[in-house]
Amino acid sequence: MRKLNTMLLFLAASLWYACGSGGRGSTLSADYTAFKIEDTAGIDRIVLSNRSKQQTVLVRKPNRWDVENGNFPARKDLIEVTLNTLHRMEVKEFVSKAGRDHQLKQLAVHGTTVEVYQNGEITRRFYVGGPTQNHMGTYMMLDGADMPVVVYVPGFRGYLSNHFTPNIQEWKSRQIFAYHISDIESVQVRHVRNPEQSFKVELLSPTQFALFRGASLSQAIPSFDTSLVKVFLQNFKALGFENFVDINAARMDSVRAKYGLYSVEVMEKGGTLRKVDLYQIPLPPGTLNMLGEPVDFDVDRMYGVVDDSIITLCQFFTFDPVTMPADYFLKKSAVHRKTDG
Repeated sequence: MRKLNTMLLFLAASLWYACGSGGRGSTLSADYTAFKIEDTAGIDRIVLSNRSKQQTVLVRKPNRWDVENGNFPARKDLIEVTLNTLHRMEVKEFVSKAGRDHQLKQLAVHGTTVEVYQNGEITRRFYVGGPTQNHMGTYMMLDGADMPVVVYVPGFRGYLSNHFTPNIQEWKSRQIFAYHISDIESVQVRHVRNPEQSFKVELLSPTQFALFRGASLSQAIPSFDTSLVKVFLQNFKALGFENFVDINAARMDSVRAKYGLYSVEVMEKGGTLRKVDLYQIPLPPGTLNMLGEPVDFDVDRMYGVVDDSIITLCQFFTFDPVTMPADYFLKKSAVHRKTDG
């Protein structure tokens, strides 16, 4: 409360200066317009925070952005939108005198603080508020300025607050696997309900593979279609989930115990393991499909538990290309011999 009162006093004093004898004219000066960042490639850290103790710390890595305080990759699409906004946003106008006091208070109480670092040093700090009445601009104020302004991105219809959200959940990447074949050491797929169709692919080189099957993943398959294995591995370039799930712990324990389908694991070169366990989603009794027929399970989606901790919704459509049975890779002649025998 003391911090809030102090900030409100500061903003009130700034407002007096802006509107009183020390006020400036209507011409926008560099003090108010220095939001835009020309070289976003030099940005290596962005910190977003608000008074509700929400905070997201984004850090640039060699090939991606990470959420440092969450220890997971950041959403590529949202990172791109935010960097584009930092590069293109411009000041449209001052806030009218009648609305300044209200907007100063809104920024103090509900605003998001944005800190941008370049080459390890902070180069921008500004405050992001809510949208204008027509939702075509966003109230913002630079650190050290004495009044808010309306900021927009030319050509973009909408407001910019969501591009600077401090809600860490919004920054979580929906991707589970994002690998080139050269990044992978091995992949294993376990079929919970048919263990003999489980399999493991080991990469001897980008074009040479060893394939194993069975419950213990130790039965070597001497003859298999390498082109199918290569396509299988290429599917790990972009595999993700639909959304996060907030589910009762007891219910999830029941799902884990009864409704397992697959477990997919990727061992990266360097020893890092990434995995997702997939489960059927039981539906309430009496649920009908589009034809009016009773259904017990969701036919489009599964629960996916990423790295034993993050519960998500995954689509069968997304994971069907990597959850085929081990027999899928056998050469046709081997399949025929197995069937004849």
